[in-house]
Amino acid sequence: MNIHWSRSDIKKSEHIAELLLLEYGVRQFLTTALIKEAEHLLDYMEFISLELQTDLRTITVSKETPEPFYSLLKRQLQSFETSAALQYV
Repeated sequence: MNIHWSRSDIKKSEHIAELLLLEYGVRQFLTTALIKEAEHLLDYMEFISLELQTDLRTITVSKETPEPFYSLLKRQLQSFETSAALQYV
C-alpha cells in the first residue's frame, strides 16, 4: 500500500506527527476492512495507491489503484473520518 502526500509544506513537527498518525490509522483501518471483506486480496496490497491531502487532512483512493481495490476502498473511505483515525493507533 502506497500513500502519497500531496503537499510537503508542513513545517511544524507536530503537524508531521499528526499526519503520520493519520497515515498509520488509515493503513490499519483499510487493512482491517480488507480482512473482513476480501482477505484473499491481502497479498496484492502493493497495488493500492492512496492520496493524503495534507492541507485538508483527507485521504482518497488514487485512480492508479486497480479494481476491485478501487471500488472497495472508495466505499470504505466514505465511512472513514480522519478524526477517527486515531482510534486505530
